[in-house]
Amino acid sequence: MAKINLLPWRDELRAQRNQEFGIIVGIAAAIAIGIVAVMSLYYGTLIDIQNGRNSFLENEIAKLDKKIEEIKELESRKERLLQRIMTIQELQSNRTEIVHLFDETVKSVPDGVYLTSMKQSGRNLSMTGVAESNARVSEFISNIEKSEWMKNPQINIITRNKTATLQTNDFTIRLQQDSPSAAGSDDEGEG
Repeated sequence: MAKINLLPWRDELRAQRNQEFGIIVGIAAAIAIGIVAVMSLYYGTLIDIQNGRNSFLENEIAKLDKKIEEIKELESRKERLLQRIMTIQELQSNRTEIVHLFDETVKSVPDGVYLTSMKQSGRNLSMTGVAESNARVSEFISNIEKSEWMKNPQINIITRNKTATLQTNDFTIRLQQDSPSAAGSDDEGEG
């Protein structure tokens, strides 16, 4: 029988298959590297787009924060103006009260009583004066109680002064200023 050597043919086939396998592995590696590069580029682009959106939102938020600060400043300015308006309206509505108060004071002071000073703190009044007798001071207090513009009189001090010719009584009365229009509006609010 003749001897045939099949080994070189097998070696050649094995070498050809190894070469084809190397080519296929190289192509697969190139495709994988290409896919990774494309995905990296794609995600990098998405990150850049999102960073752009984030910076846009940060700029818009900063603009809105400035507008909010302006709005708060305007609201505080509005509040101050409203307080001024309320003060002016209160002064406007109460401007005649002092005239009525002085008018009622003049009507309430009887003969023989002389006021030396009058102080007002808010709606509280303090009157200091001189009277010929305690009866005149009592009459003065009665007149104050009848007045629509004054209420709650209280005598704090009565001192007797003797001079060579006259005997007088110094007094201090504390009372509250009242307003008939305020009392009327309170009654309407309750009813």
